[in-house]
Amino acid sequence: MFKKNNVFSKTLLLGLVILSSFSFNSKKNSSTNFNELKIINLHDSFTKNKELIMDWGYASLIVYKGKKILFDVGNDAFILEKNIKKLGVDLKDIDFVILSHRHSDHMGGMDYLLSENPNVKIYAPTENFGVYGSSLQSSFYKKNPDAPAYMQYYNGTPKETLKFGKAWSKANIILVDKTEEIMPGFHLIFLVSEFKGTLELSEISLAIESPNGNNIVIGCGHTGLENILNESLKINLKTNLITGGFHLLQKDDDELSNMVNLIKTKYKVNYVAPSHCSGERAMMIFKSVYKNNYMYAGLGEELNLKFQN
Repeated sequence: MFKKNNVFSKTLLLGLVILSSFSFNSKKNSSTNFNELKIINLHDSFTKNKELIMDWGYASLIVYKGKKILFDVGNDAFILEKNIKKLGVDLKDIDFVILSHRHSDHMGGMDYLLSENPNVKIYAPTENFGVYGSSLQSSFYKKNPDAPAYMQYYNGTPKETLKFGKAWSKANIILVDKTEEIMPGFHLIFLVSEFKGTLELSEISLAIESPNGNNIVIGCGHTGLENILNESLKINLKTNLITGGFHLLQKDDDELSNMVNLIKTKYKVNYVAPSHCSGERAMMIFKSVYKNNYMYAGLGEELNLKFQN
């Protein structure tokens, strides 16, 4: 699955962070029963690994409870393929895919994904006339029954629901329009942005329940980090980890410090692993505040979390 030599592994054991190399073939202690969550960054623009290709965008692979999930597909299919092969990752056996939102740096690798696994189930956010497909009630337009039939849409007899095309016509895309549990312990958090620049953009994050609380994977956080955390609290009152893009690139240092302290004190998030659009300054402030509970999550890094049952 993942190659040992290409991944810098981090292990969380009973609340302690232990840095170690991890092998997927390692024998487990039969006297201890663990839940184990692995997240590896497949596409990003910062790394310690000189063998990987940096590119703006995000993709990660998640393994938990026997499920293998691809979260976003990065910015470029060629680069995603090169990095995935270098890391020894196989997309042919993934259980499902999550596309967090419509921005190209999170869906540019779709051609490679579909070449490897054309029928895989793909969850994507619902948007009117979105690239992932959509539908509307035909009542969305005002009709003129007095016009000649040949000047009326569908000759005056439209279907009740009109379906609109998607960018990948053969892809098995399932549209999400609300926060929902798609399988036991795996929740999609659906929100719509209320912020300038991304107004009305739909976005989904993944919340994975564990004995220590939710572990949340975020694509870009365009809908607001606080809003995502508040929605997550409806699923589980504890938050163990947040990782992915937090969309803090343009905030000044005071705003960043306030945000980081809010995440630590109000939301009591145990561990943070910012990447992608979280921003260089934000990552340093997170590291300063969280200290040993900060996890480096650059391209090629593996977060390895173990929870005792």
